[in-house]
Amino acid sequence: LKRLPEGGSLSLPEVIIWPDRSPFRGLLPFDADHAPVFFGRTAAISGIKEVLLQRAQAGCAFVLVTGMSGCGKSSVLQAGLLPLLM
Repeated sequence: LKRLPEGGSLSLPEVIIWPDRSPFRGLLPFDADHAPVFFGRTAAISGIKEVLLQRAQAGCAFVLVTGMSGCGKSSVLQAGLLPLLM
């Protein structure tokens, strides 16, 4: 819980402007170009990254990501994990 500073105003977070088109992709996956507007999957990305690093240390850098069709697997990997690894 945050309290308003004296004077009652908060500084606004940096606004990300998406100049070309709407960042909402429908059923298309987000990719590395969309990383600045891809959010909300921090725990999933962190978990996959941690397992991947552990597997790499064990000599087999492979992680299988499964889930229902359209749940965001490709987006998590392409816009979430890959930009962190690059």
